[in-house]
Amino acid sequence: MCGIGGILRVVSPSDRAYPRDAADPLRRAADPWRWQGPAVDPRDVPRTRGDQAWLIPDEQLDVLDRAVAWRGPDGAGRFRHRVVRPDGALVEVALVHRRLAIIDLACGGQPMVLPPAAADSSGLLAIVFNGCIYNHRELRRRLEAEGVRFTSDHSDTETLLAAWGRRGPACLNDMDAMFAFALWDAASATLYLARDRFGEKPLYVSTQAGLTVFASVPINPDELSAKRSPVAIDGERLALWASRGWAAHPPQEAAESVTPGRVLALGAPPSQSAPAVDLSAVGTARPARAAANLLDQLEDALSQSVAARLDADVPVGTFLSGGVDSAIITALAARRAPVLALTVRMPHSEYDESREAARSARVLGVRHEVLDCSPDAAADLITLIEHARIPLGDSSLLPTYWLCRAAAAHVKVALAGDGGDEIFMGYDRYRAVDLLRRWSRLLRLIPERRLRRADPRSRTERLARLIDAARGDGWIELSAIFPKNLRAALFGPGAEMLSSPWTPSSDADWARRLDIVSYLRHDLLRKTDIASMTAGVEVRCPFLSDRVKDLAFAVRARDHFSAREGKVLLRALARRFFPSEVVGRPKRGFAIPISDWFRSDFGGLRTLLLDMLAGEKPFGSVHDVLDIDTHAVRRLLDEHWAAGGLAPLHTARPVRPRDHGQRLFALLSLAVWARAMDRRRRLKES
Repeated sequence: MCGIGGILRVVSPSDRAYPRDAADPLRRAADPWRWQGPAVDPRDVPRTRGDQAWLIPDEQLDVLDRAVAWRGPDGAGRFRHRVVRPDGALVEVALVHRRLAIIDLACGGQPMVLPPAAADSSGLLAIVFNGCIYNHRELRRRLEAEGVRFTSDHSDTETLLAAWGRRGPACLNDMDAMFAFALWDAASATLYLARDRFGEKPLYVSTQAGLTVFASVPINPDELSAKRSPVAIDGERLALWASRGWAAHPPQEAAESVTPGRVLALGAPPSQSAPAVDLSAVGTARPARAAANLLDQLEDALSQSVAARLDADVPVGTFLSGGVDSAIITALAARRAPVLALTVRMPHSEYDESREAARSARVLGVRHEVLDCSPDAAADLITLIEHARIPLGDSSLLPTYWLCRAAAAHVKVALAGDGGDEIFMGYDRYRAVDLLRRWSRLLRLIPERRLRRADPRSRTERLARLIDAARGDGWIELSAIFPKNLRAALFGPGAEMLSSPWTPSSDADWARRLDIVSYLRHDLLRKTDIASMTAGVEVRCPFLSDRVKDLAFAVRARDHFSAREGKVLLRALARRFFPSEVVGRPKRGFAIPISDWFRSDFGGLRTLLLDMLAGEKPFGSVHDVLDIDTHAVRRLLDEHWAAGGLAPLHTARPVRPRDHGQRLFALLSLAVWARAMDRRRRLKES
């Protein structure tokens, strides 16, 4: 696991801004196309050069390094290189790396360089890599049989680099992996940016006027310049973040998230550049009735996925909750090796699953540690949002961080059940799709205001959400934090950004596919990455395997859930390991009582909430691009306080009690993000 970043600068022949004196190496180069700048000895990399001829100054790399430093406490490195294209353009690249050492601790440092002699004459290759190639040992054996010689003992980064030297982007199709990387190919003057199919690891890219900046966090090119200009914000994207708590791309105007499963090619002239490569595929298997041996196939696929993800040179454990997903992962891991199962004891009994987890651990006979956390919730939230540089509105970010932080004292790698609910259809809302298809017209007629909405887990609240979905944008409303009417009240009638391809004929299988390419990618996996990397723990997800996914999609959607429960297929597999009282536990979800904590000031959350949302412009420069109605924000606070039996904060008149815990958390995250962004701008100006 790592933090990566870098800069690609392309200067056209007419705009070359480098020295032109007689000592200029560009003038002296006999073959300008093959010229590669000051000599680079791969054994000397990573290091920083102080050569004044570089177009990318150290100060810009320092900005990148500081932005990703929290992701890698175990090592740091930099690499620079440049070539002149046949059209005369100068192409210069600089790579920055921060390492969390997991595999080949001695030889896996980065940036890693493959010299021309070892790259099949394809030229110098250099990479900064974030992730893990789970089948790297098998791939290395294949490459060695082809004559490739390795310098590291068992670095998966070198395996990736050597495979790319042989086959280019096609090598990624052979990999069971999570990754985000930047690879520089000097021969073609091309910088490749890539992410894995599911999007487990983040990668953002921004391009302005021949300058491309990429990193594990969103960074706008303006942040690297000396100009005193604020970072531009995209109002439409920001409305999505505010409404959902997540979006595909960050709110910063110039920043884009590299699409999972894509390989982007940058730097080469347009006439010679390779097109982006698409590695993504969701649900390619043809649905059918469950095969008689499907459970055997699924158990074998998951067992192999778990075994591959146990490979590490540091202590490995599993995250064990009270649900079947993590219990199955722990059971399969225990078959392979002695495993430590880790559970965090939540500071609220209603949300604490440590007893259920202990029961599962006893059945399996595995070591089990229940970890206590002493969360300073307000300070932790500020740290997490500032690290991520995005206003993630999912309150489970906090307990995920507390679990990872407590686990870091015992392990450096943990296997988790992320993806199980999406791939095997564990959410109640998948069953709600049929209700919306059949009863949308009737649901719209029910007077929602007569329903009690003070308890977010009540049946009346669930019915009210169905009504909101029927009156709003359909099924997509069930995963939105703000329903359509509240969006309009807060952000104005122009903030209808939650468009989706939902139609009354859309079914549960459609909903699952949409969740995998949106909610799983942009919310859950982002959350896990931010929380785990802040704590210095690598989280691996055995459910996010192509073979496991294909087996799940080979079954019709309706065979994954019954009238009473979801994940029917996964629960059937769990019964091979656990008694019925373990398998039949109702789903809780990894959540915190955020609604109560805002009222009680647990961990300083009430103080932070009221401090951040006070004033005429609580969201700072966000108000310049998104017209957030502060009166509507105060109304949410009053209704939320009333739902807890407290007096409203801003009015003496009676208000309708309604729980807004998740909505207030989303607004709080937005305010924390906005103030952090404004603070960075002020520091730059000073």
